[in-house]
Amino acid sequence: MKSNVVSKLLIFFTFLWMFVSPSFVFADWQATLSEQFDYVETFDNLADFTGASGSGDVRSGSMPTTLDGKETNWDYYSMWTTPDLTKKWIGDQGRNNWSGNKAMALDYGGSDGVNGPSRFGYYIGEGDPARGYTDVYAFYMIKIPKSFYPTSGDSFNYFGYLKTFEIASGFRDVFSWGTPEQQALTDGSAQVDSVYGLNFTVFNHKDCNYMQCTESIYGDNLSTSINSYVSGTGSDYHYTASVEGYEFRDAAPGDLIREDKWYGVEYRIKQSSPHGAANGIIQTWIYDESGNVVGEQSLTLETFRDISVPLNHAFNKFVIGGNRSGFDAAPGGTFYVDDFIVNNKRIGLSYFALLQNGGVGNPVIAPPSQLNIVTNAQ
Repeated sequence: MKSNVVSKLLIFFTFLWMFVSPSFVFADWQATLSEQFDYVETFDNLADFTGASGSGDVRSGSMPTTLDGKETNWDYYSMWTTPDLTKKWIGDQGRNNWSGNKAMALDYGGSDGVNGPSRFGYYIGEGDPARGYTDVYAFYMIKIPKSFYPTSGDSFNYFGYLKTFEIASGFRDVFSWGTPEQQALTDGSAQVDSVYGLNFTVFNHKDCNYMQCTESIYGDNLSTSINSYVSGTGSDYHYTASVEGYEFRDAAPGDLIREDKWYGVEYRIKQSSPHGAANGIIQTWIYDESGNVVGEQSLTLETFRDISVPLNHAFNKFVIGGNRSGFDAAPGGTFYVDDFIVNNKRIGLSYFALLQNGGVGNPVIAPPSQLNIVTNAQ
């Protein structure tokens, strides 16, 4: 009887180890999220990746692949400084993993060394500028150490800008906007034809202390702002540098950054319909690491301007990272991203509901139904 009980206990603890071991849990976390959302990247399903040393936007050669060598939607990165190629851009980031054993490292340059690219581009259009979303939600977990920012004591000093995320429409691949016929109507600049297209939104963090940003204002908080670049009017398509800037003052991640905590950020963009109507929607939500909404705001605005030929384009290019200005006094340049998700409806609330029973990064997985658990051995 005793040996039988011992055998059953060994079986039980073997199965228990399987379902709490990170390699089992987080492989299933990718599958769990993929059942709920359209596009999911936990990074644990990817092979470790470090790109090449170089300068500029890299969109050919080695790119991230799955563990079994398949191509992914990560199609380009930007590298403007000499990186430490011993560091993993996608891989085990140690204490800077959010869920599972891997996360993505990005780096804008700092005295802490260059540990990743400044941008990673993600493309879902499958070769068609009209393929994607007219109403899209994008979510990711992010950890930005306080050392990333210029500070005086516990306060953030003024800085010029910090680009953190981009959503663009109308790409036929990650670096080719529009059809060839549409490209022939632009001014031919790389900003339009390769980088941004004509209708896109860049999200920023700004230090404005809840006021209009000027170089004379030094605050102690961060707001999330958007710069919505849109096409101009006239007979031909062209790029315009005019900016419609909106600050999401009620979605401020400042305290979470001071405390060196992960937080979730979610963005939504809904196209104006018809083009030129002031009924587009841009929303943002900030979540703390427990899933509480600590900031949110919604704006109604014109997401597409009237142009000579309406564009049947959808949102299909997403870029994590960017660049920054006014950070000379900041010692750090590295930050981390995990659990990137794109979907056709709100993500954050469902995402954290999936996490809540098992704690951060440890979703609860039920044991196999055939497992015979001995609870009161005699």
